[in-house]
Amino acid sequence: MRSVVALVLVAVAPVVALSAGCDPPPPDDGAGEGEGEGEGEGELHDSTEVLPADTFPCERLDAWPYSTPSTQHPLRVHYRTNAEAAVALEIVGYLDEAWATEVDGLGLPAPLTDELDDGTFGCGEDEFVDVFVFAGPDDAYVDVVAEETDTPIEDYAPYMVVDPTQSFSGAELRPTIFHEFHHTQQAALDWYDAQLIYEASATFVEANLADPEHDWEFTLIDVVDNPGWSVDRDAGYDSVFNYGQAAYLMFLQQAYFDGDMGFFRDMWLGLPSAYGEDPDFEDVLDTLLQPHGTSFVESVPVYARWWAYTGDDDDGAHFARGAQWPHPARVNIDADAATTTTVQPMVLGSAYLALSARIPHDVTVALTSPMPADVRLVVQRIPGEASDGDALTLPATVPSDVQLVVTVLPAGAYDPDDRTDRTVDVTLSIGR
Repeated sequence: MRSVVALVLVAVAPVVALSAGCDPPPPDDGAGEGEGEGEGEGELHDSTEVLPADTFPCERLDAWPYSTPSTQHPLRVHYRTNAEAAVALEIVGYLDEAWATEVDGLGLPAPLTDELDDGTFGCGEDEFVDVFVFAGPDDAYVDVVAEETDTPIEDYAPYMVVDPTQSFSGAELRPTIFHEFHHTQQAALDWYDAQLIYEASATFVEANLADPEHDWEFTLIDVVDNPGWSVDRDAGYDSVFNYGQAAYLMFLQQAYFDGDMGFFRDMWLGLPSAYGEDPDFEDVLDTLLQPHGTSFVESVPVYARWWAYTGDDDDGAHFARGAQWPHPARVNIDADAATTTTVQPMVLGSAYLALSARIPHDVTVALTSPMPADVRLVVQRIPGEASDGDALTLPATVPSDVQLVVTVLPAGAYDPDDRTDRTVDVTLSIGR
């Protein structure tokens, strides 16, 4: 029998979902209003107490007197009032869908259940994964209540909270549940890594499996506004960058894996480790990309080049929806005059320069600032002479109407644990 122990119940930063999606189907027949299974005995009554947004539901089960279990999987949805019975049943249906696609279809593990060594449960009345309908906070997240102690990895039993009344209501509820369900799978594999890979991954799942309307794409805004940020920067929850970097996973899927999601499953199956130990997701991607002749670091300038073909510059050969995606922020360069331009990307970040001239001519691009010994520069001309891009050896001569993509890479081996927000000054002279 596996050994599961309860965690000390403290307030922690939740994993938040920002998601959108397609119209949900009507709920299946099931428990009607007031027919959910309560946590106590006797007649059930609505809970109308105003709860703080940071309420930990597993410690306030009395505030969620009703519940509806899945008949297919160990999942239970708790709700507070009779009026929420229909949406609770709807959520059960979406959870069952998510299980079918993300566990049975994709091949990632089921979330851990929370029966403890002493026969009690980390949350709720049974070992089921508990999901709480919590109207008011305008939030959706997954956190954990019990640790699996029979394994050396950081794997935990989760619970979920979702507010289906505001940002995650209506058409956005189904993809939100798919997004959050993937977080419950992450808890079963590796609960302590960069937040970027948790949110990029859940958004990638959402976009591939639950979001044909592509409403998740608003999260690209902080990616295109900040192309100089490292591809693997953990930007926290004051930004939607972590979510928008689902685009990097889509790039890998389309550029190296023929559109298949198997690499993504294999990345997550390769991540489990003890707390604070390797591998990081970048390490696992190195292994998965090796048969394709590349690595995480070497994929970064290719990813940057793909972004040059978005919006009006889409050529139909890069991102599947590149024409609908915004172009990264870029510096416009008047190539009719000699110009010196300084950009400041982070290591593993990029800058975009758009050259233009009234009368086409050739210009010389040269590096005028010395590079630190621990970094190297990749400057690409977009488009290339005979391809989608050419890596330039500076100084180089290019037409006056091309784009330049400037990417800073580490000069030696890259350890994600040493990543910082350090920027590098890159000064280029551009002129006849």
